Amino acid sequence: QGQDLQGQDLQGQDLQGQDLQGQDLQGQTNVQSNDFENIKTVPFTTNVKYHLQGVHYDHWTLIVDMAHLDPSTQEIWHSLCQSLAVEAQKTGKTYRTNEIYYPMVENDYRSQGVDVAQEVFLGFVFGLSLSAMPQVALLSPINEHINHTATHTLPSLTQMSQNANLKKQLWQTLTAPNS
Repeated sequence: QGQDLQGQDLQGQDLQGQDLQGQDLQGQTNVQSNDFENIKTVPFTTNVKYHLQGVHYDHWTLIVDMAHLDPSTQEIWHSLCQSLAVEAQKTGKTYRTNEIYYPMVENDYRSQGVDVAQEVFLGFVFGLSLSAMPQVALLSPINEHINHTATHTLPSLTQMSQNANLKKQLWQTLTAPNS
């Protein structure tokens, strides 16, 4: 009692240089120079910004980047979200929304790298869908540095603003019994 606990756990054992199982960590962090040869890199100074909004309905996760929407596509997006919310109430299907800005802190130059932006994007998708293998569709363009190859192709908001039949097609796809 009253002893200095700096560098000690609650049982008074020295924690410096040990992992949680008490193993010595010295000499365990060497990285071989060839470990990073096959990694594709983008300069850290690449400016990646996005403002994503997403909706999860049933087993579909729909994502848009608000920075790429004009007033007519914003109107379609908001109408779609409202219609899906009403449909979810009627059918009892899952419905949730979320949004995220990147970078998350303005002028935070430490976290503006492409790798971090990609991880934030993937975390956003996972958090919205709550599934490791969601059915994801992008309804607008997103930042060119974000990898989104595991998405489904559905009509974009721009396409729907030019062709009303595509709105109906999207609705039928999203609300189909086993889509």
